[in-house]
Amino acid sequence: MRSTWPNGKAAAVVCKPTLMIGVRGSGENPIGPNDPGGAHGLGLPLEAVYEGLPKGTGVYGLPYEARAVPQLFIESVAEAVKGQRSLKLGGPPPKTTKAGASELFKQLRIQTKTCDKKLKKKQKIVLGGYSQGSLVIRLALKQLESEPLILDHIKGIVLFGDPSQDLVTAPALSSDLMSRTMSVCLFGDLICKGPNDKAARKTASACAAESTFGCPHFQYGGKAALDAGTGRTAWKAADYLKSALQRPDIDWRNRVYNLTCDDTAKDPVKVALRNGKGTARGEAIGNYDRWDVQIQRITQGELPRLGKITVVLFYCSPQPSNFFAQELRVYRSSNGSEIARVPHLSGGEWLPPEYQPESVTIRKDRIVADLKFYGPGDPHGSPSRLRHLSWTWDGRQFVTHDAGGESPAPRRIDLSRERITVNGVGPVKLGMSPEDAAKVIGSTIPVESRGLTCVDHTVDGGPAGLLLRFTQDRLVAVGVRPPATEIRTASGVHIGSTRDDVIETYAEEIEATTSVHGGEELVFAPAAPKFAGKVIVFGMVDGAVGLFIAGERDWATLTGPCGGD
Repeated sequence: MRSTWPNGKAAAVVCKPTLMIGVRGSGENPIGPNDPGGAHGLGLPLEAVYEGLPKGTGVYGLPYEARAVPQLFIESVAEAVKGQRSLKLGGPPPKTTKAGASELFKQLRIQTKTCDKKLKKKQKIVLGGYSQGSLVIRLALKQLESEPLILDHIKGIVLFGDPSQDLVTAPALSSDLMSRTMSVCLFGDLICKGPNDKAARKTASACAAESTFGCPHFQYGGKAALDAGTGRTAWKAADYLKSALQRPDIDWRNRVYNLTCDDTAKDPVKVALRNGKGTARGEAIGNYDRWDVQIQRITQGELPRLGKITVVLFYCSPQPSNFFAQELRVYRSSNGSEIARVPHLSGGEWLPPEYQPESVTIRKDRIVADLKFYGPGDPHGSPSRLRHLSWTWDGRQFVTHDAGGESPAPRRIDLSRERITVNGVGPVKLGMSPEDAAKVIGSTIPVESRGLTCVDHTVDGGPAGLLLRFTQDRLVAVGVRPPATEIRTASGVHIGSTRDDVIETYAEEIEATTSVHGGEELVFAPAAPKFAGKVIVFGMVDGAVGLFIAGERDWATLTGPCGGD
């Protein structure tokens, strides 16, 4: 497919790995070495930009009429010279501008479809516009908003003397495209500063007389611009586009990410992924040999104030351990820079909720996902409470919204069905007062002898054998004794579990010790920093768990103060 210049000269599709498409300004002739259009039909500022791009870059001057528009320039100059009142024309773009935008729209579609197939890779395109040409680019890109695959080819944009909204009403670029755009407006340029700019008013007379030296709008390129010292703007623009063309395409499955394994590490750790998988090692990952990391989901879209984004869901399994973590991070699609991480979610249990990878997407100006939270009786690795969450950007961070979907919690919590963790039991967490604990479970906790150093309390109507240990009105541990044989840890260990079951479940994080009475105790101490100082102690009787307690290491004892025998 081919386009045609106004003078009849054919303009073929240019299939080179990198390409600059230039859109000249009002009144610049279409082509010719001695015309303002330049040798490639780009116009003087854009010819200077093209000369600064890497050797071998293709060039295409958009074939549109670029007719001079007196009402856009001269009338506004006259009004500005008078200085009697502010001026805001705000009319629609001229017909030549709209025609040029349609031509650019078609050309970009042709380029991407034809050249990607011929080159067997994505063609990198940069756009340059001057004056009316800048309007052409903005109008064309507005038409392409519904075709993100085409916009992905556009690596950089430069706009010289982009007309002010006071002169003509035209759509602004999206925030995503703006992140790839360099807009150049010289001091005193009446067209891009607008007729109400004080400095621009001082140059109005020269511009009305079309004086190259006195009117900043004519000083973006060519010999006159160099003599005036403003030609360097074209060189800066060339450097900007050169950098954009040389920037490698982002391969989301093969790059280095900064991850914390959902706060397993305090500071982000660099993890190199290949084909979506990778391993992290070293002191920064904590008391583990390695993290096994893989990508579970990549999705792209646009969010207000951020533009085009890429959302990546990571799965991280510290080894050796019996748990995994997930974290959701958001990046700019244009350059791969990280915007922020979606906030860590606590499910009210030791184990956090689990993302359902295929549900992660961008819809209605939000990131949305389904997550499964742990509920009463859920075994390790099988959360059952489905919730639908979404996140919006508030300008500084992502804010979590609950879209519903979770069954309402019962008025009274049956603690016999809740899991024991190093942080407590179900909704009852270490650090709570007896009153706070009673409130969250919908029952009462008989509190006696508050003056004692530590006291084990039962729960009214709660399971026999479940004890909440408080010191100075603060929960420090949760104990399980017979007959509470059905109460389990988050990993499924309970009274009656064999010694081998415990060791296999907690692997390298378990240690065998001897109590003061000579009995064996197996102590599970999670290696993750967020669990520091917390343990689960299993008292062994005839090779099986006879009782256990979880909480702060100093208070999670089976013997001694508050520990019974």
